[in-house]
This record gives sequence, structure tokens and C-alpha cells, in this order.
Amino acid sequence: FPLVDWGMVQQLAPNAFAVTLLGLISSVAIAKAIAAKTGQRVDSSLEFIGQGLSNIVGGLFNCYAGSGSFTRSGINHESGAKTPLSVIFASGLLLIILLFVAPWTAFLPIPAMAGIIMLVAYYLIDFEYIRWILKVSGMESSVLIITFLATLFLNLEFAIYLGVIVSLILFLLKTSHPRVVPMGVLEDAIGKNLVSAIRMKNAVAIDNMEIIRIDGSLFFGSVDHVLQEIQEHTDKGTKYILIDGSAINNVDMQGVEMLVLVSDQLRKMGGGLYIYDLKRPVREYLTRGDYWKRIGPNNIFDSPWRAIHQAQMDMDSSAALSENGA
Repeated sequence: FPLVDWGMVQQLAPNAFAVTLLGLISSVAIAKAIAAKTGQRVDSSLEFIGQGLSNIVGGLFNCYAGSGSFTRSGINHESGAKTPLSVIFASGLLLIILLFVAPWTAFLPIPAMAGIIMLVAYYLIDFEYIRWILKVSGMESSVLIITFLATLFLNLEFAIYLGVIVSLILFLLKTSHPRVVPMGVLEDAIGKNLVSAIRMKNAVAIDNMEIIRIDGSLFFGSVDHVLQEIQEHTDKGTKYILIDGSAINNVDMQGVEMLVLVSDQLRKMGGGLYIYDLKRPVREYLTRGDYWKRIGPNNIFDSPWRAIHQAQMDMDSSAALSENGA
């Protein structure tokens, strides 16, 4: 059994993480490249579990860290292999080669062996799929080009790290700027439960009230953008804001704190924040703390029309109080 020394663990952990990440990403990349040609479904979780278990067992026998192989997988695929038995047969043949033929392989020209590997790798490149990525998606194209150039000029491990980091950065940039869509009531749906995008021809805005739909999650990365969009309306004097929560998939603490902040600001202005059509996970998150109470139990609704009706009643009550006070 391996000796567990925490000093050694701290020393080896960074390199072990690099080897693990490289092995897992390589295996999944191989699997997806072949699955794209065969139409098979790839379960990355099972690949991670299998590779992890094999390396745990291998660690008990002084084995190298193992992962999928581009060349072996490519040769298996090009040879017509259909089942995992091909790997068992290949391992058996490799054992025979190591025992009886290994001394003769020393006379094989290295360029010839490299040529075989390059030929196999070439057939794993899906040029049509690359052209499709470059044509359709700018974000994926950026990741593809950066990773490709990094593999040419940098170490392979760093190139893979760079590709993962760039994809995460672009994903965060996209999710941190969710669309905030203005909404309105359909002209032919007065009295009905129908609210739609204001860009529709027959959708109209409601006086002194702003209805918006947030198309994305409310988390630490997106709250500043959403808050800025909302404050653009409050700066114009809008006191009543309704949020369509049907497209909000997830929230975190900063997201709900932002909603509480907007609600408090609108109350001080004499208005209110109303939220409707929240998904169940978001509603449950609000009820775990006192966020539900801080926003107001009477300010969260299941349907847009109830929210609009309550906002209009509060608006009329506020106007009546102002007139009486005058």
C-alpha cells in the first residue's frame, strides 16, 4: 500500500492534478471524436469513474497513470473494432511483442513510427466539423483557434489548461450579461393572463410600470449587469417594476440580495418590486432565508396578471394617499 506522507502529498498534488486533468480531457476528447463518426452516446461520468478506479488500482502496483490513447483508439476504430474486447486482444498481442519482438523494434526507423502515428491521428480530425464550428459559433471558434495555436507553440499540458480556462472565461462573460427584455401586455388580452415581449407588434407598455424578463441566472457574476439595467428604469422615475422570473434558472446569495436591494429602493421611492412565475428551485432558495419576507410575501406571484393587478392596486392607493395628503 502506498505510503501516505502529507508532505509528499503537498509536493506531488500540483503535478498529480495536471496529469489527472490531461488524462481525463484526452480520454473524453478521443471518445467524442470517435462518437461523432459512429453516432454513439458518450457518458463522460462513466469514463471518469472507470479511469479513476483503474488508476487507483494501478497505484497499488507501481503502474504509470493511465488514460485513453489517441493512436490506439484511432487504430482500433480504423480497423473496425466494435467492442472493448479489442483492447484485451491488443494488450495480449502487445505482451507477446514485448517478450519476443522488442529487440527487433530497435531497428525500426523512428520517422516511420512517427509517420504511422501521424497517419492515425490525421483520420481522427473532423475537418467538416471544424468548418462548421468556424462558421456557426464565434465563442467555440475562439476556443478552437487559441487551443490549436497553444498546442503548436506551448507544452501540451499548458495548451489544454489554456483551452479549458478560455472556455470558462467566455462562458462566464456570456452568463454574466443575461438579456433583460422589456415586456408588455398584449392589446387583445386585457383581462387575460398574457404578457409578451414589448417588441411584438400588439404588445403595449403599462403607464408608470415597467415589466422586464431576465433571461439567465442571477449569480455573483450577473448581478451588476442586471442591477444596472433596472436602475436605468428607476433613474427615469419608474417606481413599479415587475420581473418575469420564468427564465431565471438559478440564484445565489448575491442574486437574491440584489432583489432585496431593489425592493427596498423602490419602497423608499413609494413604489414596489413584484416578481412572478419563479421556478421551484428559485422559490425554495428565497424561502430558506428571510428573503421572501424582505421582498414581501404579497409581492411574489404565480401569474403575471395577479402581479400586474396587485401593482395597479398599490399604484392607485399610493396616488389616493398623495391626493389626500395634498
